[in-house]
Amino acid sequence: MHAPTRFHLLAFATSFAMVGICTGLALGAGANPLTVVTLRTVGTVLLFVLYFRVAGVRLRLPPRERLIALALGLPLCLNNYLLNTAMAEIPVPLAVLIFYLWPAMTSLASWLLGKEHFRWRSLAGLAAAFGGLALALNVDFTAAQSHGVWCALGGSVL
Repeated sequence: MHAPTRFHLLAFATSFAMVGICTGLALGAGANPLTVVTLRTVGTVLLFVLYFRVAGVRLRLPPRERLIALALGLPLCLNNYLLNTAMAEIPVPLAVLIFYLWPAMTSLASWLLGKEHFRWRSLAGLAAAFGGLALALNVDFTAAQSHGVWCALGGSVL
């Protein structure tokens, strides 16, 4: 693997890992979810514009690709906002745990669509894993936390 490729992979992985950490810190310091999402989006756009300029990539998309990008971007914006709202209302580890229910939802969809064979052992394993994590996080589903839980679940569906 070439050195520039290694650098790019390291930069992308580090950036991806820092998203949750920085979001948790910002929300813990009193920022609201919309501010976090907005600043993160503006920062990402600026970095991409700079990167594309240096790489000599045109920024203008053909109309069809622009429409596809918009169709992908709108649910992603809602997904991002819901996750950040959840992080503002419930502990970050719990929000992330709920948000990453998508593998369980994918398994459920595979079973319902007949793509994989249903196994009680698999269902029990999924339930035990999430139950154990909930116990480890000392989850208390109070009315105050329910909005955050619903936001995290909504984000996981998107």
